[in-house]
Amino acid sequence: MTKKSNDLLEELLLKRKEELAEAKKAALLSGKEPFSINELNKYWRSRHEKHLSIESLKESLEKQYYANTDLMSIKEFAEGLILLGKYT
Repeated sequence: MTKKSNDLLEELLLKRKEELAEAKKAALLSGKEPFSINELNKYWRSRHEKHLSIESLKESLEKQYYANTDLMSIKEFAEGLILLGKYT
């Protein structure tokens, strides 16, 4: 990769981290339950855990959780994942 493409990639990653941080703040201010992979595992387990690292799975789910402003709890999020058949 060239220096320019590396810089663009770093800029994109930084922007995504900032967006997630803003989404977390907004969610917590609105009363949304903080994301917890352990709490999520009480209600739902991914069948693809073998294929994904737990960290990449956690990051993906955390982004989805904070992006959804309608669901306020981990349990509701897990129920939605089950209904959609995500990661199963």
